[in-house]
Amino acid sequence: MTRAQPSVMRSCFTRAIPFVVAAFSISCGGKVEPQSLIFEPSGKADDAGKAQGRKGANQPSSQGLTVKRIVRQSTDPVHVSQQVEFEVEFSANVSGVSVKNFSITDSKGTAGSGVIESVECSENSASCIVAVRAISPGNIRLDLSSTAGILGSNGLELEGSRKGDETYRVGGWQQEAYVKAANANAGDEFGWSVSLSGDTLAVGATREASNQTTITNGSTASAANSLAGSGAVYVYRRSGTQWAQEAYVKAANADASDRFGTSVSLSGDTLAAAAVREASNQTTITNGSTASADNSANEAGAVYVYRRSGTQWAQEAYVKAAKVTTVNYGFARTTISLSGDTLAVGADGDRSNQTTITNGSTASADNTSISSGAVYVYRRNGTQWTQEAYVKAANANESDRFGTSVSLSGDTLAAAAVREASNQTTITNGSTASADNSLASSGAVYVYRRSGTQWAQEAYVKAANADASDGFGWSVSLSGDTLAVGASDEASNQTTITNGSTASADNSLASSGAVYVYRRSGTQWAQEAYVKAANADASDGFGGSVSLSGDTLAVGAIGEDSNQTTITNGSTASADNSSRSSGAVYVYRWVVPE
Repeated sequence: MTRAQPSVMRSCFTRAIPFVVAAFSISCGGKVEPQSLIFEPSGKADDAGKAQGRKGANQPSSQGLTVKRIVRQSTDPVHVSQQVEFEVEFSANVSGVSVKNFSITDSKGTAGSGVIESVECSENSASCIVAVRAISPGNIRLDLSSTAGILGSNGLELEGSRKGDETYRVGGWQQEAYVKAANANAGDEFGWSVSLSGDTLAVGATREASNQTTITNGSTASAANSLAGSGAVYVYRRSGTQWAQEAYVKAANADASDRFGTSVSLSGDTLAAAAVREASNQTTITNGSTASADNSANEAGAVYVYRRSGTQWAQEAYVKAAKVTTVNYGFARTTISLSGDTLAVGADGDRSNQTTITNGSTASADNTSISSGAVYVYRRNGTQWTQEAYVKAANANESDRFGTSVSLSGDTLAAAAVREASNQTTITNGSTASADNSLASSGAVYVYRRSGTQWAQEAYVKAANADASDGFGWSVSLSGDTLAVGASDEASNQTTITNGSTASADNSLASSGAVYVYRRSGTQWAQEAYVKAANADASDGFGGSVSLSGDTLAVGAIGEDSNQTTITNGSTASADNSSRSSGAVYVYRWVVPE
């Protein structure tokens, strides 16, 4: 139904109440036209007039300018910080549409979890694209809440409001489990290393002290404490949202101070575990279930490979370096990451002063920048491995320790410099990095991307609450477009998860630790979450190890002190502090609202 323009009505009528002329309309010039009009002398319809003369908010009229639909332009669910788009389709070409005409609500009509960033309406178009940024978990529905200034090509103003027809669901991170060793003891440092693969989690406890030399398939673990620092690995499996221990693994040649579990890596049904101080002088690989009992090569190091059949784990190989090295822990000390046919190796003691990437098989011979660090990338072709790149930080400085931790996922590499010192608190998407050095050991992470065989920096990432000695980048993990970064010396007293781009500025809980989760959209990285332990305490070292696998994140805190010896499936964690540095692992999951 078409409403006569108020200016015309005021010039032709003086009556104080509106009336309806059915079938005919009289203009100022006396012309009779076949249509129905609601005449409103004041220029505004009262509520009764609106109810009688217009369709409902989501019921377009057959005449005039209306909104036909407001729908999503991409799939949901979406992540915090991600930009999404809605299409608003009108019944005729429109003009004058702006951000102020819209509002964000959730599926219940209350405040939504997004912010409107832009509105674009093509010339001579009956539709507009509204861009919205997700800012917190929940739902995003775009409503047309204000019609002022929206005009159609027929000269009529848009009437009424309209609720959106579709909703985006915005997922967020929440704790799924709090995991303690079944034989937790003070000083075990459970959580020194973590690795996720689908529904399986491996956790290393490098100072665990039992004298067992076999694998226990099941939920128990030895209570013996006669072999200090021998170390152990625990394997857990998830069913639905419930985690349970599947195996307790000890080295076949376990010995005091071997530190079995220094690093762990899972891929499907295969587990690799390193013992950085294992001391045999063997220089070959033993395929099978045995391991050398020799102890003549102090801290030479070894790697053990295990395989699962059903729910049963067994040793498949005992791996030693072809050359025995006893300096600086030797074999299995270096940080490494493997993804398909690509291998990244961190060398945080590298001394060259180079600040560029060398794509190819060479590396700088310079030795003037002590412990600036480097990362070497290798690629396999058939059975042949060759160096593909030698990577240095764009702002490399002495003692930055670039390569402290590395992680590969497809064509993306993340590498940390735990002692980098810039005071930046933002992400630089691009190839540069800050030259500032005023915030000692705040730490930084560099993200690189490969195109063909060429690597280039994609982002330089600093913590939103960067502070001196936070150790941002002590651990890193990539999974597709998601990056997790641990800062084990971060000091805020927060005990919750912030899904969004901020982080606490508090510094009252020294070395409680934190984990930052970032998400890539195209080539742009943004913070998605700031994660703190539910029972955060000073010196817990939360974030000393991290592992991502799809929508699941595992975080180790070797300094956590509770005496619990069970798994808590849920969002809580023990407040006990009677078992110093027994350690804990926290499992988080990215969850989509119903």
